[in-house]
Amino acid sequence: MDPCAQDMVWCDVCDNNTVEMHCDTCFVNVCKTCVGEHMFDESVDHKIVKFKSRKTTPIYPSCLYHSKERNNDICVSREKVVDVFRETGERRFHYTGHTPLPKWNQAFTPKGIATDSYCHILIADINNKCVHIIDQNGKFLQYIDCGMRRPWGLCIDSHDFLYLADNKKKSTQIVKVKFLNL
Repeated sequence: MDPCAQDMVWCDVCDNNTVEMHCDTCFVNVCKTCVGEHMFDESVDHKIVKFKSRKTTPIYPSCLYHSKERNNDICVSREKVVDVFRETGERRFHYTGHTPLPKWNQAFTPKGIATDSYCHILIADINNKCVHIIDQNGKFLQYIDCGMRRPWGLCIDSHDFLYLADNKKKSTQIVKVKFLNL
């Protein structure tokens, strides 16, 4: 990857500063200010590497879920946060859940992510057993209480039908939902 791409990488600890380093042990991007805080956990043998030494910039090595909006923004679901980037790689905003939380009141844990024809971003939240809907600018719109135990995967067809997959221990359930066009 082009080393100049590191301009879009943000600190995973403080989420404010552009980073210059990466922990190869934990797959965490850290700024100079937060290296000490990250290294405080002595139970792990941290290996902090400068991006220049590494010659690559692993933006989200553990990212499994992403989607592209009609306006060409790129939406990335990772642990506890959804990031939205412009096509150029510049971060537009991040979403860390909405309060008040739905009835389960657990930490926001995003998994599957999809976008509809109105550029709404839909995010499966396995801990709160729901789907969050935000607009293309990160404003929370509503929850969908989907009635699933572990909503994990989701996709939207050309008619704006939402398909949800429930990741249960021994089986997978898929449901089709027509959500309100906001």
